[in-house]
Amino acid sequence: MTLGQRLKEARKKKRLTQSDVAQTLGIDFTTVSKHENDKYEPDVETLKAYAELYEEELSYLLTGEYGKDDKSGTQALDSNQKGYTVEDILEMADKIPMKEGLPPLSKDAADELRMLVKMWMRSQENQEQK
Repeated sequence: MTLGQRLKEARKKKRLTQSDVAQTLGIDFTTVSKHENDKYEPDVETLKAYAELYEEELSYLLTGEYGKDDKSGTQALDSNQKGYTVEDILEMADKIPMKEGLPPLSKDAADELRMLVKMWMRSQENQEQK
């Protein structure tokens, strides 16, 4: 399996479109397509962003084998990122008192919240860089 095939597989596992990924990473959707079709290799920073977005080990995306990366998805979004990880935010959300009768977050709801937080954090990073 190629890098592009692994990127596509990881995206589909997360039930994301190429447009979703492009918007989150701040790149054009045609670039995502080129990466997935092995027409263009992502740079290191983009590859790290893919790994974070897909909650996948960087070593797996590169080689198809799991290494020593943290595959739990609890790492910070960027090694320079200060603050909370997505998992920290979800844990805090579980502790917020809910109105009577509302159920706790389901796995699907937690996954959606995780994706929204990542998209928001990525957009904040992109705005700070401008």
